Amino acid sequence: DVPLLPEKVRADAQFWASCAGQHELEAYLAAAISELDKTELTDKQSKRLAAASWRQMTTTSKAAFKEWINKNE
Repeated sequence: DVPLLPEKVRADAQFWASCAGQHELEAYLAAAISELDKTELTDKQSKRLAAASWRQMTTTSKAAFKEWINKNE
C-alpha cells in the first residue's frame, strides 16, 4: 500500500463530498466528529475545522458565538 498524503486525502474527500447528498454529508460529518473526539488535533487542524465552521455561520450566529467565547474564557 502507498501511504496517503494529506493533500490527496483532502482532494479525495472534497470529490466525495461534491457527489454526496445532504443526508450523506450530515451522517458522515457526525461520524467524523465522533471519531475526532477520540483523538488530539494539532493547532493547525483545529483552526482549519473552526474556520470551515465559521464560514457556514450567519452573522447572528457569529455574534452569538463570539459572545459565548468571551464568556467562557
